[in-house]
Amino acid sequence: MIVIILISIVYYFTINTFNIKTQVKNVNLYNLKEKLLNYGFNNSISLQCINDGKLCHILVDGEVIEDTIVNLFDEKPTVYTYDKKLDIIDYPSLELNKFDIFDVCFVYSINKYQKSNDMIVEVGEKVYIFNSIYNKPTNIEYISDISIYFDDKIQEVKDAF
Repeated sequence: MIVIILISIVYYFTINTFNIKTQVKNVNLYNLKEKLLNYGFNNSISLQCINDGKLCHILVDGEVIEDTIVNLFDEKPTVYTYDKKLDIIDYPSLELNKFDIFDVCFVYSINKYQKSNDMIVEVGEKVYIFNSIYNKPTNIEYISDISIYFDDKIQEVKDAF
């Protein structure tokens, strides 16, 4: 009986010490907004991927929650501003606690009005254009085609008027 109690106590402290996190399954860049909107939040929800983009933390109203997303990216993404200049976005570090500070390589945020951030993401040979109007990113062949993409969008707006 004493052995069982001791094993139970050791097991309890071991589980609590290792802060087990839930991994959100089947998330990719195309369904990212949909998956994040399933969480309850008041002001904002964001996904922040650290180091090489293989581990992403979910922040609800600025607080890190237990759930994580793993392997969203095959390699570290390069994130650019949503314009023809293609300035690289440099994100502030993510501080999980006083001792764990990580470099952030990707941030996707949604505010209380369900508006997400606009950006261009290059991963390997794939380029994704995130626009807050659409729920899914647009995919283009090459990063050099970005000026053609924006010229086409300008023409679409002119044609609409």
